[in-house]
Amino acid sequence: MKVNNPLVHLKRIVEAKRIQRFYRLSYQERVGEIKRLYSHTRMKPSFDRYFSTGVLPESYSSPYFDIVAAYARELNAQQALQVGCFTCQDSIFLAHSGFRKRQIATDFDPDRIEYLKLKFAGDPVCRRIEFGCLDLEGANPADFNNVDLVFALAVLSNIQPEGLERLFKTIASSTVKVCVFGDIYRPQTLSRVAAARSVPSSSRNWFHPFLSLAERSGMEALFVPGFSTNDFRGIFVIHKGVPTNVHETAVAHGFGRYVSRQPKIKLDA
Repeated sequence: MKVNNPLVHLKRIVEAKRIQRFYRLSYQERVGEIKRLYSHTRMKPSFDRYFSTGVLPESYSSPYFDIVAAYARELNAQQALQVGCFTCQDSIFLAHSGFRKRQIATDFDPDRIEYLKLKFAGDPVCRRIEFGCLDLEGANPADFNNVDLVFALAVLSNIQPEGLERLFKTIASSTVKVCVFGDIYRPQTLSRVAAARSVPSSSRNWFHPFLSLAERSGMEALFVPGFSTNDFRGIFVIHKGVPTNVHETAVAHGFGRYVSRQPKIKLDA
């Protein structure tokens, strides 16, 4: 779209150059910049606005949430872990879906964790969610002890390629059975070839080759098309030898649940 305002045009040029510089930074510098951008101190006003709207889980617009709940059910998961919890939508939906086993929501920022604890303290359903700090750029197998299911929405695209490679190898050596990741992609990043690499986006995050990453870490993967109003977005299921019939049942049940709640979903949100 053509921009007629010279000031807006100038701001876009400056921001584009900043983003280009970001991708030339060292690994640790890129990690630090992403943590600054997504720190709770910086994002608290948007969190306050979100929670003031009182959005109900049944109205969430993506089938990703239904797929997470369906895998928790089909795996008979005893412990489910959300990584990069942000506003905690994923865990909220899972709790409201009837999941009664242990739920843990994690984030890299301890201030965000304390904020969410206070938000959920008086909620009869969500107050059972436990919280903890977990930095995905430096996770180790012990962080996933006794966890069956890991899930994250629009989180891993903010992890640097070097860190994500380590994270997948860490998960591969842990007790985790299935990971469900909802995230952005480009057609070329759906490749399963071992040499597939992450592709930088235009906004400091990455299109990662999740299928290739899983397989070269010794795991298996499948892709379920999803949607977003402004980007390619899909659901990536990373697993360790889970039978095909479990995936078939989980995906079918998840999309069936999504269909059943259609009247409550605002798809143009």
